[in-house]
Amino acid sequence: MWTPAGTVKAVRNFKRHPYEFYQKCGFALVGVLPDANGPGRPDVFLARRIDLTS
Repeated sequence: MWTPAGTVKAVRNFKRHPYEFYQKCGFALVGVLPDANGPGRPDVFLARRIDLTS
């Protein structure tokens, strides 16, 4: 069965997407949108918590 969490965990970087750079900068992969850039061309959503207290 397809689950969004399972899809995010299964993401692999095949075509040199820069998401690995953003992960090193504190961003987390929080979502995947299939066919975002056309049929068979998904995209990912990244997020980072912002600390407004400092």
